[in-house]
Amino acid sequence: LKMTARGVAEVYVRRSTSTLCGPDATCHSFFPVCYYPEHQEKGVALEAFTAELIRVETTNVELRILAHAYHSLQVYLQEERSMREGEGAHTDKPHGSEEPLDEDMQLEGGITECCKLIATRVPLCMEELGDMSVAIYMQVKDFTRKALLAVNTLPPVNPDERQKARGLEVAKTAKLKCLQGAADILFTGENRCPSESSLFPFEFLVVLRIVQLV
Repeated sequence: LKMTARGVAEVYVRRSTSTLCGPDATCHSFFPVCYYPEHQEKGVALEAFTAELIRVETTNVELRILAHAYHSLQVYLQEERSMREGEGAHTDKPHGSEEPLDEDMQLEGGITECCKLIATRVPLCMEELGDMSVAIYMQVKDFTRKALLAVNTLPPVNPDERQKARGLEVAKTAKLKCLQGAADILFTGENRCPSESSLFPFEFLVVLRIVQLV
């Protein structure tokens, strides 16, 4: 897991830094005053900076791998429960049908143990948990603000009282919907309304699964 995460992080970071540090007049880079890593001091500074970025990104990639594994297990577990409930609602269980139920319980217990094992591998100390929680909160707060702006048109210059009331009502509804969507993804892994597009991009699903793992 650690080797895979570090390999992915190295490719991503070195590609990003080479794009930034390499002179390229077609995009934003150090040009025409160039950054030459061949110079000893600049080379050492760049390597130290790159190494620190790789360290941070390795932890991010590791968290994402664990979150995806956890998410896949939770989705499978939810599907199994839904199928079992559906079959139980439409069929009468004959006498002596306890054995399949025991097998289902064993499968569910095994998946739960796998999820616990994944949770123990979260590569974060207590100080990092605090920093991560603040970062997640700020990102969700910023996303909620953007979502509210996206669903609300700009008010007219001189709105009357009815327009003000209507605008506030729409804003409250949108904010509640965003919060409900976050809670649904966090606790069930899916949207409240499957027919509607997700209010949260895929990156937020990964982050919320990380929070659930912690």
